[in-house]
Amino acid sequence: MCAQGAQLLVDSQRVYQRNLCQQCLKCVGECFSGALVAAGRENTSEEVVAEIERDKDYYRHSGGGVTFSGGEPMLQREFLKEMLVQSKALGFHCAVDTAGNVPWEWFEQILADTDLFLYDIKAFDAEIHHKATGVNNKRILENLVRLDATASRCGSASR
Repeated sequence: MCAQGAQLLVDSQRVYQRNLCQQCLKCVGECFSGALVAAGRENTSEEVVAEIERDKDYYRHSGGGVTFSGGEPMLQREFLKEMLVQSKALGFHCAVDTAGNVPWEWFEQILADTDLFLYDIKAFDAEIHHKATGVNNKRILENLVRLDATASRCGSASR
């Protein structure tokens, strides 16, 4: 069974507690029925950029670009930075889709290589936000104000 207690046997029934899962994936190898499968794969930044580059003609024709999203890309900020730098070097427009619940310094690390931020605000009201997400929205809103001020100083059209 799971060392974190994310999977338990209760009355011969398997109970999964997502909030305890550390995503170590050890349970996949231990699943006797094969019902648990790890989806996705680890890639180097070079591998991802090679995949992105295959669509360069589409991006140039459509005026589109690369959007880093899914979960929270800012939580993998070193990898995100690598991806942004490599994508910008190839001439791609780069967007980052974030909920903004990270230290401001993390934004500062990627500002120069990001053309557009897609900012996912769950709720402006602090109480509603906390009830819906379990976290305070103070830092999220502060980061949004700082991001807007940065875009204003730069004359960015991506606001």
